[in-house]
Amino acid sequence: MSMETERLAREAEQHRTHLDSTIDQLKSRLSVGQIVDEMWSYVREAKVPK
Repeated sequence: MSMETERLAREAEQHRTHLDSTIDQLKSRLSVGQIVDEMWSYVREAKVPK
């Protein structure tokens, strides 16, 4: 592999690791119940055109 290819592979792996961490943090912050509550609030507050 060229040095550029190796650098890009390292960067891609770093981005994947960061993304995995971000997703784990989001999952820990929102339970299924919280998501349903948020969506229900959104639906209740939505203005429906007549």
